[in-house]
Amino acid sequence: MDEQKRHEAFSKAQEMKIKQDAETATLGRTFIRDANEANACSKLSRYEVALYRSLHKALHELQRLQAARRADGNASTACGDRRGSLRRF
Repeated sequence: MDEQKRHEAFSKAQEMKIKQDAETATLGRTFIRDANEANACSKLSRYEVALYRSLHKALHELQRLQAARRADGNASTACGDRRGSLRRF
């Protein structure tokens, strides 16, 4: 029985390795095909800039929301709201 379980586990591991290799190979082929074009580096640069801008936009929005939350928490505490101190946790 242990031999059968070992064989099943080994077979599943091989299947997963094949799937993983296939996904990696597909991604690699896609990159190579795209890199064969003349504008491959400019495309990658545009994607990088777009991701960079998106990241910073999200970061600034997070910082704005955190500042607003801190300001709201301080105002609630100053007005005598006991829940204001619990919001920090």
